[in-house]
Amino acid sequence: MDTLHPDSLVIERLGGPVKLARRLGISNRQRVQNWKARGIPADVLLAIPWLRRMVMQARADAERVGQEMVPDVFGPAPANDGQGVADAA
Repeated sequence: MDTLHPDSLVIERLGGPVKLARRLGISNRQRVQNWKARGIPADVLLAIPWLRRMVMQARADAERVGQEMVPDVFGPAPANDGQGVADAA
């Protein structure tokens, strides 16, 4: 595995993929192992509030110390040159 997703830190804090899979009742432990590279899926986070809180807290902590949790896939924000979209109202 070349690159780990930031969610991998939460998975390790919870004892690793095997323990987390057991805790969540997931029999396919490889599924949880894959989350270390791909991130914990949104449907899982929405279904399990305590896990969602842990992931959100880890992301907030990383932002406080200046770490980027999720790379910006769209690149930097464009400069505002004053030629934005006109107000529709």
